[in-house]
This record gives sequence, structure tokens and C-alpha cells, in this order.
Amino acid sequence: MLPDELPDADEDAGLTREDVERRVDDWLNRLRDLLRIVERWAMDNGWAIESRDAVPMHEELMERFGLAQREQPGLTLRDRAGDKLLVRPKGLWVIGANGRVDLFTKRGAFVLIDAAEPFSAPNWRLFKVGGGHENGRDFDPSMLSDMV
Repeated sequence: MLPDELPDADEDAGLTREDVERRVDDWLNRLRDLLRIVERWAMDNGWAIESRDAVPMHEELMERFGLAQREQPGLTLRDRAGDKLLVRPKGLWVIGANGRVDLFTKRGAFVLIDAAEPFSAPNWRLFKVGGGHENGRDFDPSMLSDMV
């Protein structure tokens, strides 16, 4: 069998359009829940919500199954000193995770992944890009103060 004759990954897994829609809906719900927790912590600790941003989502499996682009929630926060923290969803289908969210500050970039199985309670793990936290740490919003 030549490489161009290999079955697509979604055919191997037996995915349907409905499966992909359910995963997208689940991802967007997990993101909204995560950002609500982050926002609540930020407001309780004197941070400002600068903006709630929409990040387009139109991943390969969505295209393959003819699903319309969706909007993922993003967030921009400022701590009491005025330093900015950007929270941007990267994508649902990433290797080794059930979704990824990138966080950017003047001190560096961080990656937040959901290490849980699909349709399970989220298990958010935080990693520092470029070193540190090799195994990740269980995410708690209080970690944000160490990131800015």
C-alpha cells in the first residue's frame, strides 16, 4: 500500500460528524468553565479583566467533516501592577492531550493541557515553555500570580 492509499486517522477510529461535534462542544464547555474559574480568581485578587476575546476554531477534523468555524473563548488579564496575562486556546486535537491553552506573560510562555480522557472531568496541567515543570503541575489559578 502506498502512503497516499493509507486510510485517514478518522476512518481508522470510526469517527463520525456527530463524534466531532460532541468533542468540539465538550472542548468549548471545558474552556468556558476554566476561564470562569480564572476570572473569579483574578477578580477576587484585584486583577482586571481587560478583554474577553474570541479565538477562531476550525481544526482539520472540523474541516474534514464540514463543520463550521466556532469561537473559542480567550481572555486578557492585568494584575495589580498592570502586567498583562494572555490566555489563548491553541486547539482541541493536540498530541498527548485533550486540548491545549497557551498563556503568555512578560516572564514567558506557558502551556496548559487537559490530561484527562475525552468526556471526563478536566485535569488541567501547567508547563513552562522552554524548561521547568517537565511533568507539569496540577493547575490552580493562584499560579497565575507567579507567572506575571
